[in-house]
Amino acid sequence: ALFFYGCDTITKKHKQLFDDYYKKHCISDIILYDGILDLLKILKDKFILTIATNAKTIFAKQMIRHLNIQNYFVDIIGADQVVNAKPYPDMINELIKRNNFDKNQTILIGDSYKDVLSAKNANIDYILVNWGFSNHKNSAVNTTEDLRDILLMYPQEITNLLPKC
Repeated sequence: ALFFYGCDTITKKHKQLFDDYYKKHCISDIILYDGILDLLKILKDKFILTIATNAKTIFAKQMIRHLNIQNYFVDIIGADQVVNAKPYPDMINELIKRNNFDKNQTILIGDSYKDVLSAKNANIDYILVNWGFSNHKNSAVNTTEDLRDILLMYPQEITNLLPKC
């Protein structure tokens, strides 16, 4: 992302430079946040887990393999596999289609407002979390334990527990 600060437009050369750099460094200093592995172990038995990311699919797969969490996810889609990345609903809609999901039983968990907008644009439920590259004020789930508790109650009526954005 630092490559493009101050650029009015992003050229093919910019994209290639970023891809070359990211390919070499996308797993540098990457770690799971506290509680995520335990959360994945619990959620895998209740949900079908997938990933929709604005990263390229190849980089996302490299990262989840490095973190040794690839077996928790049945599908992964990056921005390179759709016409429009988040906040558009393209990735979510493609995951729903490919995996024959029911939209009424699909939840997006994300750490950015692009995630929230993408979920709203796809007309699915969402939960905003306050880790990752985020610092949301009073509008997000703050701990993996709280996220676990909310998700284990799903799909019961949990509207009042979900953060309002």
